[in-house]
Amino acid sequence: MRRQLFAGPDVGDFPVLHDLLAAGATDNFSKLFVFGERGDLAQGSGVVVYSFSTDRPGGFGDDDLRLLQASLPGLSLSP
Repeated sequence: MRRQLFAGPDVGDFPVLHDLLAAGATDNFSKLFVFGERGDLAQGSGVVVYSFSTDRPGGFGDDDLRLLQASLPGLSLSP
C-alpha cells in the first residue's frame, strides 16, 4: 500500500496517515510480508508488516521503492 501524502489530506484513509502528514511526511509505503510454508511450522512461518515514510519533497522515488521491496524478504527472516 502506498499513500502519497503530498497529494493532501484526502489520501489519509487510516488515522496514522493523518498523524504522519501533520508531522511533515510526504509519502508512506506499507507492506505485508508473509514468509514460510503455510501449515509447516517446522520450517518457520510468520507475518511481518512494514511501514516506511519520508519527508522528501515528492515522496519516494521508483528506485527507493524497488530497494525497499527487494530488502523485505531478508529483513523478515532476521531474528
